[in-house]
Amino acid sequence: MEGTILFKPYGNIHFKKWEVKEPKANTLIVHGLGEHLGRYEEFSAYMTSEKIQCISFDLPGHGKSEGKRGNIRNLDDIVNIADKLLDQENIDNIVVFGHSLGGLIAAYYVLQSKHNVKKAIISAAAFGMKSKVPSVALPLIKIARGISPSFTVKNGITGNMLSHRSDIAEAYDHDKLVHPFISFSLFLDSIRVGDYCFSHFLDYKIPILVVHGEEDPIMDKKYSIAFYNMLPNAVKELKIIKNSYHEPHNEVNNREVYKIYKDFILSKG
Repeated sequence: MEGTILFKPYGNIHFKKWEVKEPKANTLIVHGLGEHLGRYEEFSAYMTSEKIQCISFDLPGHGKSEGKRGNIRNLDDIVNIADKLLDQENIDNIVVFGHSLGGLIAAYYVLQSKHNVKKAIISAAAFGMKSKVPSVALPLIKIARGISPSFTVKNGITGNMLSHRSDIAEAYDHDKLVHPFISFSLFLDSIRVGDYCFSHFLDYKIPILVVHGEEDPIMDKKYSIAFYNMLPNAVKELKIIKNSYHEPHNEVNNREVYKIYKDFILSKG
């Protein structure tokens, strides 16, 4: 089932629910920068086959949602959009799964949502990039945001960074719903949110699975490992996926990764 919800100032936000009769669990999927929920069809098909209902939405300025491509004014908007969608669809007691930018959002959502988040899967979260922005550039970016907050630049992501699978790489590079942009506002707020998640590590009280591709060329796995090590939870897991670039769920061994996620979602913890 697909539809839209209105969220100002962006406009209509596209969402999809992969419905299951009498689901064992409900999972909110938060996609990454530049992509869209349509890239999680295979993921959701596997989960629904295991009686796990999934729901997702295209971030503002992404996929079929309205808004300037690559621009999100702040990530609190995403928390509020997700809460509004779950309210509309009468879904609670969720597991949140987020990848890349979505992984950062998922970590933040655990701390900020008004909903009962039971567990979280944090995949290749945007806590820190492999290619660093020089520290001297940050004050200039902040000045530029003050002048033109929605101004966008290229994010540098290409399909061959995502997966060893050539079909995944080629599909990404030719996907008309994929875009290559990030705005000054989104970039700087991602830094703010990452700092917030790390500084509030004691507030994480739920089971969390942290996942990262061993060969990820985009996000540095050392930040995922640091986040995991800081978590106070007795029930926490870390999976560094061998032979994986940025998207473990789209790798050659993705069925094994799906099973890791499924087992975590359905585990009693």
